[in-house]
Amino acid sequence: MEVNNGSHKIRSKEVRDLNENQTLVQAYVQNSNGSLLQQYTSILVGGQTPIRGRDKSIEMTLTTFERAEKCNALFLSEAGSGKTALANELARIDTNRVYLEVDLARIASDIKDVSELSGKLKQLADEVEEAMNMVNCELVLFMDEYHQLAKISELALDGLKPILEKSGSRGLRIICATTYEEFDKYLAENQALTERFQTIKLEQLTNDTVVEIIRDFASGKIELPKDLAYYIVRITDKYFPERSQPRKSKDVVDAMIGKHNFLNRKVNQELVHEVLRDGYDVELDIEVDPFTVAKFLDTRVYSQPGATKIIEENLQNQFAGFERPNKPKGVWLFTGSTGVGKTELAKATAELLVKGDKNFIRMDMSDFSQPESLELFRSEVTRRVWERPFSILLIDEIEKACAEVIKLLLQLLDEGQLRNKFNRQISFRNVHVIMTTNAGSELYQTIDSYMNGQDGDLSSHLDVILPVLKKSLTETKDGGKVRFPPELLGRVDAIIPFAPLSKETKIKIAEKALDQIAQTVLDKHGVTIVFDNKHALTEYIVSDVAGRSTDDGGGRDVIRAVTTTVQTKVARALNRRSLRRTLRVAVKNMHRSIVNNKTQLISEAYIEVY
Repeated sequence: MEVNNGSHKIRSKEVRDLNENQTLVQAYVQNSNGSLLQQYTSILVGGQTPIRGRDKSIEMTLTTFERAEKCNALFLSEAGSGKTALANELARIDTNRVYLEVDLARIASDIKDVSELSGKLKQLADEVEEAMNMVNCELVLFMDEYHQLAKISELALDGLKPILEKSGSRGLRIICATTYEEFDKYLAENQALTERFQTIKLEQLTNDTVVEIIRDFASGKIELPKDLAYYIVRITDKYFPERSQPRKSKDVVDAMIGKHNFLNRKVNQELVHEVLRDGYDVELDIEVDPFTVAKFLDTRVYSQPGATKIIEENLQNQFAGFERPNKPKGVWLFTGSTGVGKTELAKATAELLVKGDKNFIRMDMSDFSQPESLELFRSEVTRRVWERPFSILLIDEIEKACAEVIKLLLQLLDEGQLRNKFNRQISFRNVHVIMTTNAGSELYQTIDSYMNGQDGDLSSHLDVILPVLKKSLTETKDGGKVRFPPELLGRVDAIIPFAPLSKETKIKIAEKALDQIAQTVLDKHGVTIVFDNKHALTEYIVSDVAGRSTDDGGGRDVIRAVTTTVQTKVARALNRRSLRRTLRVAVKNMHRSIVNNKTQLISEAYIEVY
């Protein structure tokens, strides 16, 4: 926290009394009106209690300060792992020195020209040296996120070099801190500057240490039992692998404190789940019976028992804990003709695993067919997964993606993460990736002929179908272009073929679409729809309007036919503002339909709404 003590700021997690040296420095700074020390520094006091798990880092820092030449430290770690907390702890225990945090962001915002920055840094160092002489005490400047200097200008970084070079003789010590990511991006190439620091990498804290840290944090605010603290650490490690401890666990505990204080929530596992659901879109209360997955999916997608069975088998492994580390939770390739239920099954799987549309991400790969679309794809997919890290990611019609996007997908599937446009790693390790393709449709025409128009469970024929399907998917087409690189197929957990739709299945789809129209009309207009001879109506829609081809568009064509032949005429009847509370829908002249006259090329049947 930050408090005002006189005219100078004091930074600390917990306010505590200043020691003798801190009091002397504070008085000196308060009286140095207009100085950079007064404008841009804050005293680090340190907390009341020791921090945990950083004994080695503390020892390395204090021994670095005693060196004759390389006596300045660079703290390197992931964001949220405790660099500032370590500086505060040094301020608490190292009473022979006074630690001042430099507000680099404020300095940068106040300068009018980049060339001024080096001069300000030199002036600040001169003021520190003068202050040390006056109060007879060594000072340490702590510069958090010091990569900000490089973001401004290389000249700004160069301004640090002479200060670091002379710090040993002056008695001044400097601690700079940044993340590995920012260091690699902005600082690593500046070897002359980097070599002036002793690099101190903050090691990853053990779970036991993180538990004690978050219990210390909760102390006096809520009672956090040890078993619940361990649960929080495990959950945050599982669902936020790209973030660091202890910050991610502390954030959850902090939110629990807020809900407990404001809403009087009981501190238990249910509160953890509520915090994760409300603040992070993590649904931990979704209960999926692994033995009823296929049964649920079969209610959403007609006549694809083979596909739903394979998904259930894959999820059995996941639910039992047989997940590949550092990979997406699942990777499936749905193959089959247009309109056989691939997208619908992806949506149904999202409803089952991640509570539906909210966490369902669809990427249409026809938008990323050109090499120049690579960065657009990277930007879009990382942004959407960052917003919804627990989701179903549908890569639709993957065969349309350019080779550059495919290579990026290989990296995603291999490592379970991608860098976004800000060079930040985005985790895909809590995502199920579903790819769909219409490629290999010629094989499905053969399958349909073999099945003789009947619904079938392709899972019993996988040993025959999959080798032929893989060969079809990886063969060279379109002037030498490979449909699917073999290495992409090698990264999927399952290739899932979708059977062609039989006529009976199409009739079921037509019936469902008609029922949805009737329900919508009743709900919105209070009008009842009556279908005269529903069987004849669906026969006409499927055979005469949607067509008899097994590779024409499947269920999508059937739904389109229902819209054009029935829904549009019902809408016209409703828009006449009739006071009638019932509308009847019938197919007329059915004896002149194609289904009843196999030799007839054009149907003379039609729909009437009255």
